[in-house]
Amino acid sequence: MDRAVIDTNVLVSAFIKADSKPGRILGLILSGRIMPCVNGEMMEEYSAVLRRERFGFDPRDVAAALEFFLRLSVRTPPMIFKGVPPDDAVFASAAIHCRSKWLITGNKRHFGGFKGHSFRIVTPEEFLKEI
Repeated sequence: MDRAVIDTNVLVSAFIKADSKPGRILGLILSGRIMPCVNGEMMEEYSAVLRRERFGFDPRDVAAALEFFLRLSVRTPPMIFKGVPPDDAVFASAAIHCRSKWLITGNKRHFGGFKGHSFRIVTPEEFLKEI
């Protein structure tokens, strides 16, 4: 089973539109084809963003979905990177610790400082083409 780190924007997009490319990625996770890698900071960010009023998700549904997502995930410790925004570093940290093949994001430019690591930074579309 391949391991992947899922950026928050991909997870939110999957929640908004299940039949989107991010939704297909979430389906691959739920079917056991992909194992997500997370750390505590990522889970906190997922929770905070998915609970934003503008999305209108039921907080109980968010809590249940994140609990299930966490059960399917490999948990990793956080890692500090100098000169990198902390919000981006927690995702790269999970990819490095987990030995993930991919970091899937809708915003590749946020992760430009991590080129050359063991994981590839890909969009949902690029990821789906490769697997």
